[in-house]
Amino acid sequence: MSVEIDFLPAGDDSGDAICVRFGNDLQGYQVHVIDGGYSATSDTIIQHIEEFYGRDTIISHMVLSHADDDHATGLAKVVERFHVQNIWMNRPWLFVRETIQHFHKNFGEEGLYKKMRDLHPYLIEIEAVAARKTYKPQIRDVFQGAQIGPFLVLAPSRDRYIEMIPFLEKTPTHYVQEARPSTTLGGILAEAAKRAVNYIDEKWDIETLPNNPQPPTSYSNESSVVQYGLIEGKRILLTADVGPVGLNEAVDYAISRNLIGQLDFIQVPHHGSRHNVTPNVLDRLLGAKQGKDTPRRGVAMASVGKKKFEHPRPQVINAFRRRGYPMWTMRSTALCMPFSRPHRDGWRSPEPEEYTLSARLAPAIIAGIPAFAFAAIFVSWSSLGLPHLAASLGLTILFAAFSDIARRRGRKIEPGITKKMGGLPSTTMLRHRDKTIDPATKAKIHTLLAGKLNTPAPTPAQEEADPKAADTFYARGGTWLRENTRDTKKFRVLFNENISYGFRRNLLGLRVPGLILNAAILIICVGALAYRYPIDLSNSFNDGLLAVIVTSMLHASYQAFLVTEESVFGAARIYARQLLMSTEKLDKPVTAASTRSRATKAK
Repeated sequence: MSVEIDFLPAGDDSGDAICVRFGNDLQGYQVHVIDGGYSATSDTIIQHIEEFYGRDTIISHMVLSHADDDHATGLAKVVERFHVQNIWMNRPWLFVRETIQHFHKNFGEEGLYKKMRDLHPYLIEIEAVAARKTYKPQIRDVFQGAQIGPFLVLAPSRDRYIEMIPFLEKTPTHYVQEARPSTTLGGILAEAAKRAVNYIDEKWDIETLPNNPQPPTSYSNESSVVQYGLIEGKRILLTADVGPVGLNEAVDYAISRNLIGQLDFIQVPHHGSRHNVTPNVLDRLLGAKQGKDTPRRGVAMASVGKKKFEHPRPQVINAFRRRGYPMWTMRSTALCMPFSRPHRDGWRSPEPEEYTLSARLAPAIIAGIPAFAFAAIFVSWSSLGLPHLAASLGLTILFAAFSDIARRRGRKIEPGITKKMGGLPSTTMLRHRDKTIDPATKAKIHTLLAGKLNTPAPTPAQEEADPKAADTFYARGGTWLRENTRDTKKFRVLFNENISYGFRRNLLGLRVPGLILNAAILIICVGALAYRYPIDLSNSFNDGLLAVIVTSMLHASYQAFLVTEESVFGAARIYARQLLMSTEKLDKPVTAASTRSRATKAK
């Protein structure tokens, strides 16, 4: 049995929409949908299921992790489109008798029941759609111990959920009002300064992620359903937006059920917020911190909105990496994590957040240098205030825009680059007629790939007679190598070369937009100085304009003469050669010590 976990984009903001398919071609597949993002996300889910699972797909289980809008609002339309057998969601109004004492005495049971339902219109819509179906789904509570297909619910327990109901955001005001974090400008700036200090202080052996995050995550997030699946020996944990309390409860229950073992895949709670995980709970969940060069234990995935560049938090990324779980993110593109099956044709593998920062954000920063310099001259740096906030907001938007353009432009020019090189270097270097790799080493690579692909490697004569068929084998071999060298610790050199190639490709993709932006800023600055002629060099603003002009000219020279196709060709060839040479590590026998699972101590 194989499993695919598909993370679907939920728009510019962060939300969850996950489809899990497990089974095999002979016995068939089951589909498990977790959360539906926003209203517009429903079309994304429907299109995905129809295209990749089939138009007549039956959804065995649909799980709403909690009632927040970014998880709930897209599900009703999916229920309307497909035959759904079971819907799992918690409805707080069903527990009125057990919670009414916590609300104002003016509420009777009937009034509180109605008020709670009114505050959850999307859940009511799901109920209504389900009731109209010919084959009506069974709507079930979802608490600790429930078995949902191959997934076991670890949290929340029924008792803890009921305790949280009076404090949920979508219930009437209860007797105790809690303090809220400051929303004044001073409070915002102080919080921003604290984040910056924490980020600077982060080192491998220094963890700034707190064990008592303030403010704590919301009660609604802590009510999230945590699901644990063991499928074909792969341990999978889906966490939604749960916080430290729910994670600790999940670990306690897992230990009580003797579910001991190292996770292969974990969803990062709440898109990588620093309020939802702590060092202590991560030690219990993932294991103690490791050294930098030790092999990874598994994979972490954070679902993040297209424009939510504050997530995942750097402290959270580092905390997972320290414990052997490099973090991948999906923003505007659907991503698939397959286990015991190859990647779906045309789909790309996710990239670690470290790749995103180095290969996307860095080119965006370089391409935008003149704009950043130009923005800086309009801010007085002698005192903090609203100009700094406005400048920071403007730079953040510019970073986000250029980072997205960098990825899109880089991917757009990639087919042309590949064509000019005569094909992917990982394909061309495997050809017998290519002299990049010596014949003896190439023969070993061919032998390894033939065994992994269950297809004989082409001989020199076969390659000459049918070059297209030979290249098909080489391309399949390159794909297999890329999918089996994702361990960024074990294949660190390869990962760095991949970053180098992505950086150069994306920077080349930004060359034209960067030069256009550069020219516009240069014209504005020259025009401003001409308007202010004669130029008073004692004026700091004039000095700033001159500095921007010099910066723009140097930057344009760099973009025009050093950001070239040749630099991308070179990086691509270096990465491809390193990819092919990684077969030396893949060909080594696996020792018992390297596969031993971590034992969890329940004390």
